[in-house]
Amino acid sequence: MQVKKAIIYDFDKTIYSKETSITFMKYFLKKHPYLIFPFFINLIKILFNLFNLSKVKNIFFDIFKYNNPNEDIIDFWEKEINNIYPYFFNEINNNKKEADILILISASPDFLLKPLYKKLGFDILIATEYNNYSIVGKNCKGVEKLNRLNNLGAFHVLAFYSDSLSDKPLFDIADKKFSIVKGKKNIGLPKKNGLIDKWL
Repeated sequence: MQVKKAIIYDFDKTIYSKETSITFMKYFLKKHPYLIFPFFINLIKILFNLFNLSKVKNIFFDIFKYNNPNEDIIDFWEKEINNIYPYFFNEINNNKKEADILILISASPDFLLKPLYKKLGFDILIATEYNNYSIVGKNCKGVEKLNRLNNLGAFHVLAFYSDSLSDKPLFDIADKKFSIVKGKKNIGLPKKNGLIDKWL
């Protein structure tokens, strides 16, 4: 069986210049200000669960049980497409000529990225899985990204793009390693993680 050639990207701060979850929540609350108070209550709950990342993410997104965000997610990406780094569009067009399959892999929630990933040119999305805005399984970060990729089958990873050292397991299996710093492509691994990235 022939092993497929893949090129893989992280998303936040690699393709998209911001943190998806935080930026979308700001957008959502601005559109639905009556939910600001219950969200504030959830933030207080988060302070008591800082060392349980899955619980923190569940509390953070619990607000969506009051108002389904699906239409807001679509509107959000229509506005935020301008915050996709410009380098990406030329890069992925070249990637399509080299690879059999293009994969987007992220710790961000799958429900936030599902409306976007195919429009960006990806074949597969691997992200933190949610059901009714609660995490299913593990947070898709670090070695879990590699585990999730391996669950899909065997790939020859031609290149991997990321802004984060937490993605070293994927850098290690890639022929070419590209670190993204403020939208600029550099050869090699990132030098450090940001504060938010270390936690999320």
